[in-house]
Amino acid sequence: MSLVAGLHERMLQAGRMQSSNWDVFDAKPFVYQPARLTPARLTAGYDWAYREF
Repeated sequence: MSLVAGLHERMLQAGRMQSSNWDVFDAKPFVYQPARLTPARLTAGYDWAYREF
């Protein structure tokens, strides 16, 4: 199993994947739940980085 496939499987088992549709796997919308970050904080950080960089 590839590293990416293994990570995806672990995230599925942990209930952290929001979608399994590979067509939406780009920068946004987010398709996973970070382990230590709320979706709101993730979105805020993404929006900040997009504006600043």
